[in-house]
Amino acid sequence: MNSLIQQFLNHLKNEKSRTQETINNYYFYLDRFLNWSKIKSPEEITVTLTKKYRLWLAKQMSGRYLLDKSTQNYYLIALRSFVRYLNEINKCNFDPKNIFLEKTERKNINHLDLEEIESLMRTPLNTQESHIVQLRDRAILELLFCAGLKVSELAALKKTDINLNQDEFLIQGKFGRPRACLLSNQAKFALKNYLNFRRDKIPYLFIRHDHAKNLNESGHLTPRSLQRAISYYGKLAGIKKKVTPQTLRHTFTYLMFNEGAELEQVQKLLGHTSLNSTHRYQRLNN
Repeated sequence: MNSLIQQFLNHLKNEKSRTQETINNYYFYLDRFLNWSKIKSPEEITVTLTKKYRLWLAKQMSGRYLLDKSTQNYYLIALRSFVRYLNEINKCNFDPKNIFLEKTERKNINHLDLEEIESLMRTPLNTQESHIVQLRDRAILELLFCAGLKVSELAALKKTDINLNQDEFLIQGKFGRPRACLLSNQAKFALKNYLNFRRDKIPYLFIRHDHAKNLNESGHLTPRSLQRAISYYGKLAGIKKKVTPQTLRHTFTYLMFNEGAELEQVQKLLGHTSLNSTHRYQRLNN
């Protein structure tokens, strides 16, 4: 079984392009299953065994507390993936769907409907701010929404990261891994309008215009200032829900799943590479 687990981990690395962090997590979860079960071959994986494993996980401690159900599910999801791989290489015929996950509390993950999105995007152009600030903030909202960006990723963007000719931009994601994101037509239009008004040599894409005494000395907008701005526009648009950068990220994810996107496709677009909140989001909205 150890050799099959190693083969599976190599498969994740070489064919699925998973990160070393993800591979380490899978190894930890599967090694713990193997130490508990003492099985010698894939044929020993049965419904009865996996039920006993779930019961065992529910009694395990993390520090002074029992493992919460979400953490238990990470173990079970890793086992599911391993069993699915064993099926693919004809080493097992046990259906991974028979490895049931623990039911977790359903939380209300906030997202906007289409009418609220349209209202939010219009709001910056209806304020008393200077024209360049209006254009900047409209571009911020469009860009944040069109790719489900984290606010820290948005704050770090530079003008050289944007390729308007190819309708894409480059994000330096987690652990410095770059990923290309597509620009929507609305985001491209908003960025063009904003950049056409820029007369400075500052490399960052979104910078201060309103309070800076000298534009060439102003820094880029911080994640905190972006959060405040987005919350402000949400209230100004009359949206009753709490509007944050994470709200727009959840909205992007929600719309992608509604359009039939696969989990791994959404993970890639969001910059996820391991068992993470995308699993949680999909599970809560099924």
